[in-house]
Amino acid sequence: MSFNEQNTVEHFIIHQLTGVNLNKVQGNIVKENAVAYDTVKWKYVQADLLQRDITDVFVEKELKEALCRLNSDIASNPDKAEEVIHKLRAILITVNNVGLVRANEEFAKWLRNEVTLPIGKNNEHVAIRLIDDCTFDFPRGSEFFGQRFIGKAQVREALAGRFKGIPDVHYDEDRHWLSADGARGVSEWTLTGTSIAGIKIKVRDCDIWESRNEKIIRKDSYWKIVEKN
Repeated sequence: MSFNEQNTVEHFIIHQLTGVNLNKVQGNIVKENAVAYDTVKWKYVQADLLQRDITDVFVEKELKEALCRLNSDIASNPDKAEEVIHKLRAILITVNNVGLVRANEEFAKWLRNEVTLPIGKNNEHVAIRLIDDCTFDFPRGSEFFGQRFIGKAQVREALAGRFKGIPDVHYDEDRHWLSADGARGVSEWTLTGTSIAGIKIKVRDCDIWESRNEKIIRKDSYWKIVEKN
């Protein structure tokens, strides 16, 4: 087998994210289940099975569904998704005029939720979300950072689990700090409660926050380790 960008770079990335090794596929048929990579689930789909024309860059049906799922203002008026897709498509069309670097910089603004459109109540400008990029690092886990939950659904489930595990959990003696630009913050408090195993808990905790466009995108939690004598 000769080496090229596809079988050494593209196939390597697909293999790392999905577990599918396209360099070993025979008969041009791939079948696989989604696998976990750093708690994010990825699934590989063959190009000829995507619901798009060969000249299309976006899978517009799935893009529209994602826009509605991630943006409540678009969900209430799905036609607004077409406006977003039109602007994204315009970035690709202008590549030959503005250059690839400039186009990538513009597209990156969308990925970072830095672009706003007047689609809110009373035509209020709201940030458009293309990806579900929030994360929650739990203080306990098998990795050096604890356990990481990625995306709104996983973060919601993890936070709900805290209340299921400690039904009477209570936060008190709290203090909070915010950076001058509002992009970072720190909170500390005392957590008390009784676990479902009957263990009394009283521990000092803190969270490190990151936000973008007035929405929290990262929560990194730390607990004191209480050692009983």
